[in-house]
Amino acid sequence: MVKISVIVPVYNVEKYLNRCVDSILNQTLEDFELILVDDGSKDNSGNICDEYMRKDRRVKVIHKENGGLSDARNSGIEISTGEYLSFIDSDDWVEKEFLETLYNNAIKYQAEIVIVNLHKVFDNKRESVIPINEVCCEGVSSLDYLYGQQSIYMNVAWNKLYKKSLFNETRYPVGRLHEDGFTTYKLLGMCKRVYMSNSDLYCYYQRENSIMNRTFSEKRIDEYFVYRERRKYFSERNLKEYFIENEKTILACVFSLTLRIFESDWSELSKRKYYKIFREDLKKNYKLLCGIISKKQKLLLDMYLVSPHVYIFACYIKDKLRKLRKKKRKFKVWTSFLFKCAFAKIFHKNKYVFYMMSPMGGNLGDQALTVATENMLSNIYFIEMPAIYMPVY
Repeated sequence: MVKISVIVPVYNVEKYLNRCVDSILNQTLEDFELILVDDGSKDNSGNICDEYMRKDRRVKVIHKENGGLSDARNSGIEISTGEYLSFIDSDDWVEKEFLETLYNNAIKYQAEIVIVNLHKVFDNKRESVIPINEVCCEGVSSLDYLYGQQSIYMNVAWNKLYKKSLFNETRYPVGRLHEDGFTTYKLLGMCKRVYMSNSDLYCYYQRENSIMNRTFSEKRIDEYFVYRERRKYFSERNLKEYFIENEKTILACVFSLTLRIFESDWSELSKRKYYKIFREDLKKNYKLLCGIISKKQKLLLDMYLVSPHVYIFACYIKDKLRKLRKKKRKFKVWTSFLFKCAFAKIFHKNKYVFYMMSPMGGNLGDQALTVATENMLSNIYFIEMPAIYMPVY
């Protein structure tokens, strides 16, 4: 038995796969197996997997029909032989101390799950995520971090090391978009100890055509059903604190998804179907929600229960007012300037106004603003203002 089984689902990632696999094979901890699950790739990803298997005895490859991310992870779990499991997405990569840090902390703190920090990587920059407090959570206290700023590194399947026994009766739900959201909280709830490390060792690559960055589809509603499942989980275990936090999250999720659905190109029938599901859920839990949300949220909730379209219209008006207030602030600055100019003309006739032109750089809009301002100042002070114009190319 090896110490760790690393499972990497692979689907049409020939451009990124070498970077991912090389980062795993170059780990400082060498006692692991790497399971590459080719989930029916249509590009050269499958051949790349086979080439690695020929070169390194630690690599195993599964070729299967496309079944999605959950199905690929589950297939890897089935053939894994490690004492611990770790999942890495095939377009991401890890620092060379990733596995060693996870494993050493698991042994040191006798933790069933160990978590490390991550940073988002874009094509031209690297962005750190929220720091993690180095802490060893006892019992269900790790669930404290499922919500709020920390949720980005708590809910995902990757950036973690799991005791394999946690998966004896647990698998990722096939066909779901937020598959880790349906699973991670259950795994955390099983643990006696969870250790969180602030070591920044997982590189989370952001690409435009990834699953989470695609056009808004009906599968995005899975986010809502994640919280619906958690509601039942927390209620059955009498975890009141987490239950209440989850209810607040459901409300925020419904408000957000409703606006996304309204702006989508879905059919009206599909839109109405989800509006109805959301509205009935909120109506059922109205009394509870009123006791845990703010007055502002309650007003929006009341509007939603009248009709989701009333809520959508209220949000539309709110957005328009916000933009209007922004314009009003600019208007106040401009009118204040005019007032001061007029005041200077009446009470300070011998004073001078110095006007510094903004750089125009051949921009017709900037030139128009400059000319208009000069004309305004000339009319107030009855003076000739020399104009200097840059040629337009």
